[in-house]
Amino acid sequence: MDKALSLDPGNEQYRLVKAAALIGLERFEDAKNELRSVLLNNHPGFSAVNTNYVNSVSPNGTTNNIKVIINELSVQLLNALRFVSTLLARAINYLMPLLKQLIARVNTLLGVLKVNLTRIVRLRSKDNRGTTQ
Repeated sequence: MDKALSLDPGNEQYRLVKAAALIGLERFEDAKNELRSVLLNNHPGFSAVNTNYVNSVSPNGTTNNIKVIINELSVQLLNALRFVSTLLARAINYLMPLLKQLIARVNTLLGVLKVNLTRIVRLRSKDNRGTTQ
């Protein structure tokens, strides 16, 4: 995955797959950083709160300035949530076929395992019948 990202660092799908792999490896902090980079690449305005609003708050904090900050943060949060929702929908659309393939492979392997176990049981029961006679 890192090779693919080195060739196309802006590819959102590669980053989502990498994040999913990192989650599977329980490397949650790395996955979070990967998802954050996808978010920031697509919406650079989410990287920081507008410092003009924060710097305008006086030490005793006027109500109007606080309302402006809350409104600005609310707008940014709603935009971020919309983006994360879209990002998760894309990730699910990409990961579902992979999950279906994995389930199909597991079912195939379970079928082979069942056949082999049945053969082993039959051979053992033949051996047991032969030794008791």
